[in-house]
Amino acid sequence: MLNLESLPGEWSNYDLMVSASMLEYVPREELVRALSQLRSRLASNGVLLLFVTPKNWITKLNLSSHIVESST
Repeated sequence: MLNLESLPGEWSNYDLMVSASMLEYVPREELVRALSQLRSRLASNGVLLLFVTPKNWITKLNLSSHIVESST
């Protein structure tokens, strides 16, 4: 997972951030940290817009292969 803390400090204060079909690939135990790091880059009234792909047989296959690849 991208460590947002390693990015330059000036990469912050965004009015809008969009994440499309990416959080499905973040391990469940890392999800809170990932969302917190994204939120830390937003302006005080910024918006984090998330699109999460509904689970279906295609995403289940993709997630399963991603987890297997990540653990090897």
